[in-house]
Amino acid sequence: MKRLLLVLLLIPIITVFATTKSDLKDAVSLYKNKHFIKSAKKFEEVLNNVKNPDIYYNLGNAYYKAGNIGKAILNYKRSLYLKWNKDCANNLSLSLSQTRDNISENKNIFEKWLFKQNINNWIIISLFVLTLFSLFISRMILKRHFRIIPFSILLLLTLLVSSITTIGIYTKNKKEAVVLSVVTGVQSAPVSGETVSFKLHEGAIVEILKEQGNWMRIMLPNGLSGWVMKSDIGII
Repeated sequence: MKRLLLVLLLIPIITVFATTKSDLKDAVSLYKNKHFIKSAKKFEEVLNNVKNPDIYYNLGNAYYKAGNIGKAILNYKRSLYLKWNKDCANNLSLSLSQTRDNISENKNIFEKWLFKQNINNWIIISLFVLTLFSLFISRMILKRHFRIIPFSILLLLTLLVSSITTIGIYTKNKKEAVVLSVVTGVQSAPVSGETVSFKLHEGAIVEILKEQGNWMRIMLPNGLSGWVMKSDIGII
């Protein structure tokens, strides 16, 4: 089992976001003195002003130490969506292993690798390759000389980079949520009193398919789906 790393990552945050320095200092002090719930509230106040992966990571650690697995998982996931961090990923993995439902994410090796990537960088690379390909085509047209090998290589490279970028954007923008209630009933329809199809417990990660009033239609990696109260989950 991987060891949970609860090291606060605050140096870059304090340097960049001077206006939140006081709240961060309080949050760190409370954390060190084992007032984890109060520390978490302070980190949340900071997040009202700025969204930063290190702050989400620290918030996840505070909630984990406070015994709130659901909110710990939620904030570890939010941190990873902004920036890949191995320590955060390890903490998330350990937290998920302690959930009752123990739902594993349905991602293959390629999807796991893709999730770690900075999609903005891939967008820039994709635009560069597409521009290069366009210039090459224009040059061939002007010279009226078709060169099959470099054309094929550039075409394959353009398709590959564009595909990675497109899939990456989809992966990063897929709406997910974490169950925050100790237990929530998943219903077949978004109506109070409807028959409960199955139950989920704190910390389960689900995909959001649709929103309707106070209800969310969710789906599990195994394909099971249904409706839950919006108040029972936290959107990543």
